Amino acid sequence: MPDGKTRAASGLHCYVFVSQGYQIPGLLSMIYARLWAAGLGFFAVSKSGGLLERSLVDTSVGSPERLIFAADPIVYPPLTREPPPPRVFNDGFPLAYVAPPDVELVEQMKADAREAIRPAAKVQKKHHETEQIDRVADKLRVSKVEARRIVKQRLEMQVLNDDDLLETGRGRFERVADFLNRVTGPTALPCPIEGSEYGLSKAYFYPADARSPMPRIVSFAHGNIAEFHFARFRRLKGLTWVDR
Repeated sequence: MPDGKTRAASGLHCYVFVSQGYQIPGLLSMIYARLWAAGLGFFAVSKSGGLLERSLVDTSVGSPERLIFAADPIVYPPLTREPPPPRVFNDGFPLAYVAPPDVELVEQMKADAREAIRPAAKVQKKHHETEQIDRVADKLRVSKVEARRIVKQRLEMQVLNDDDLLETGRGRFERVADFLNRVTGPTALPCPIEGSEYGLSKAYFYPADARSPMPRIVSFAHGNIAEFHFARFRRLKGLTWVDR
């Protein structure tokens, strides 16, 4: 640090060999459940007030397309970096089995943890909604009643009105109508609900394509998949392309 002090690394990646690649999702889920049974599971509250189930491992990284690219960070003086040495354990055998925990115990622990944090989540959800309503009312010069209708349509129905605001960069907002008129190809952007504080590319805009005649935004925030549609194209809802 500039003052001469040091701060230990706060995170790490652990890699484990498994006997068969197809077992990875199942083994990861079982490890996750065992951690909950050991008291190492918890719920966090997202910016939008959602309940996020967490533990020491992330089950979303178990799918084959989730490659990890690790590189040294760019550090400018007077900061310096002393990376911790890697630790390799060669004893034992590739992981092939994880004993299941008491399923009823795990579910009860999750229910208790969820109930304990629910009041805080409710407060955060209200705060987030109010913040969104105030922004829409201010930038679009509409009444709070109209702004609330627009925001609730996005938060509760995952439908984006032409007059809604879409964050396309950090702190950069534009009307949904202007975005649709401007963007013609796939584009990364922040999640329409969690915003840029969670990341600038946690969602992706897809124009009409071979999969769907409706443009859409797919969010991958918090390891979940949420699909947002546009009110402008609601007449196309339920339609699919027909091969000839």
